[in-house]
Amino acid sequence: MDTSATASRLQDILDIVASVGKEFASEFWWRGQAVSHWKLVPSVYRPTADLNYEQNITLRFMQRRPSRYVGCPPRDELPSWLFLMQHYRLPTRLLDWTASPLIAAYFAVSEHPSEAGALWALNPVKLNEKQASSSTVLTPADMSARRLFYPPFRAGADDRWYKKSSPGYEITVAIIPNEVDLRMQVQLAAVTLHGATTPLEEIAGREEFILKYEIPANAKAVIKKQLFQLGVRESSIFPDLEHLAREIASKTFRGS
Repeated sequence: MDTSATASRLQDILDIVASVGKEFASEFWWRGQAVSHWKLVPSVYRPTADLNYEQNITLRFMQRRPSRYVGCPPRDELPSWLFLMQHYRLPTRLLDWTASPLIAAYFAVSEHPSEAGALWALNPVKLNEKQASSSTVLTPADMSARRLFYPPFRAGADDRWYKKSSPGYEITVAIIPNEVDLRMQVQLAAVTLHGATTPLEEIAGREEFILKYEIPANAKAVIKKQLFQLGVRESSIFPDLEHLAREIASKTFRGS
């Protein structure tokens, strides 16, 4: 895992993309984090895992969401519910990734201007080879993934999702999610599903599937401006009226 390279301008990020393509020589995903030292741990495990908390928040979300959202998944489609929860910022055992390095870069530079950010590159196939003995990116229907979806919904799910005797309960796998919301389509969403609290960058064999690049704090504003000029901005990544209004309200205009 490379932790020494830095990206101080948008061209550096494009050079990193080319370099990672040679390093991994296969499909790879990206994640931007606004603070470089943050671990690659899903939100429901920060600071520690609490299965009772996880099960309660998912149940409450499922109970109250239908009146607020048209087109909710069927109640027994657990992966789709978890994807929906993740994209509306409920703490889950999912970690967001994207197929776009520019979208990842936006998240790395859009907050915490006084802190260095990080751009992560992940080889999902290599991760799954290490964790699930699978030479492909998994879908929610793959058994190696299905059994990891069960615990958050245990109070209301049936046994087809998870068998307690199944091995590999504490693995982490890379999954192509169901696109249950427009945000996921726009953000070219991908996810890792974590059955354990071990940070992704600390998993055995990590040097084969993950790379890290730092973005200095003093480079964030420049990169964010360059991304904005290329159309990678809040209103395009979050295509709803709330984020459009917030972006417009933040602008300044010259008098006529």
